[in-house]
Amino acid sequence: MAGSVWSKDEQAALAIAGRLETGTVWINEALHVTPFASFGGHKQSGMGVENGIDGMLEYTNPQTIVLRKAGGGEA
Repeated sequence: MAGSVWSKDEQAALAIAGRLETGTVWINEALHVTPFASFGGHKQSGMGVENGIDGMLEYTNPQTIVLRKAGGGEA
């Protein structure tokens, strides 16, 4: 779900946008989509995130590998 806020008062529009429970909020425009911005839903309006860094993180599993090298004594 997405929403848009239209106002001449930028601060008021930002305040309203911050209270909307939508994955995307446009201010003084609508339907502007870019692959660099994450797109996702809130609550039951969607599963996961697409696009942007957050979208790529949906396909990753963080892993830490620690290797103690043989003969690598502590200095």
